[in-house]
This record gives sequence, C-alpha cells and structure tokens, in this order.
Amino acid sequence: RSTPLYSSAASDVYKRQCLHLSIILLFTIVFTTEFEMNEMIKHIEDTSKVWAPEMKKRGLKRFVCTRIWNKGDTFKLGILFEYDTKEAFEANVEYLDKHFNTLPKTKELMTLAKIEGSRGVAVFEV
Repeated sequence: RSTPLYSSAASDVYKRQCLHLSIILLFTIVFTTEFEMNEMIKHIEDTSKVWAPEMKKRGLKRFVCTRIWNKGDTFKLGILFEYDTKEAFEANVEYLDKHFNTLPKTKELMTLAKIEGSRGVAVFEV
C-alpha cells in the first residue's frame, strides 16, 4: 500500500515525465539481400545532407538508423524518428512525403523492401 509521501513523489515524477514526452516513430525495413540494405544505408547517408537540416528546422529531435543483427540471412534496418511535438511530427511527415519518398532511388529501394511496424513498448530508459 502506498504512503501519501510515496504517492506524492510518484505523482511528481509522472507529471515531470509527461511534460517531456516525445513522439517516437520506430519501424523496421526488411530487405532480401545485404546489397539492397547497404544501398539504402548509402542513400540515407547521401541524402541526409539535405533532409536532416530541413527536418531539424521542422522540429526533428533525433534520427537513428541501426543495423538489426539476426541469425541467418536477414537484412534489417531499424529507423527511429523523435519529435518534441505533434506539430513537428506532422510537419516532418509532410516533408518526407514530398521530398524524400518521391526520390527515384527511394522508390526503387522501397519496392525491394518490406516495412515492419514496432510493437515494442519501452519498459525502461535512462
């Protein structure tokens, strides 16, 4: 059973956390070959000189592209976008749809890939 002190402290922590929530978009891109995956990494890196500053202007807090290591012949990238506000998220989705997703190389690579949504829930973060 909670004591009033503990309840008050927990409430304070909850309020502070709620004030600093981020919107995180997390998904996995699955490729059939390592070559295709590496082409996407190169494409992201090459184009980031343009889209990263533009997205940061629109409120992008963080972008992370990770190689997901699995057994066997699986070739996956983890993609994470983090925003402070719903408005930043919406502005950046619009920007990506108009300026990155329309690039011929993006279209070509994405026809070779499959998107998997994230069903994970953060259970601990420091």
